[in-house]
Amino acid sequence: DMRSEGKRSIQHAIACNTFNGGHVFGGRIHAPSGIDLRTEGMVLMKNGIHQASATAAEVLGNPIHAVAFIANKLGELGLGLNAGMVLLTGSIVSSIPIAAGDTVQIRFSTLGDLTMRFAD
Repeated sequence: DMRSEGKRSIQHAIACNTFNGGHVFGGRIHAPSGIDLRTEGMVLMKNGIHQASATAAEVLGNPIHAVAFIANKLGELGLGLNAGMVLLTGSIVSSIPIAAGDTVQIRFSTLGDLTMRFAD
């Protein structure tokens, strides 16, 4: 896990968000108004067994700090954010290993639930 060793580059940050697996996006979109992302909670279950839980404050104290970091890094590279971009601010909990046949359920306190079954 390159997040725990030495100096991290922008390439390391990107790799840590991609080499561990994939990302799943739901169809329901929530406006950020009225949601305090610092207190957004998440429970992660695999095959009905609790794996992890946390609040979004685990992401640099507030996910908005991760968004600011991304925007500032892009600015340093002469780039910017555009409407419709998806920002991956980091997971609230650590990644878990999955295998064919596993069912993973994620429950958020405000943002909704997501259930995935990984095909055999």
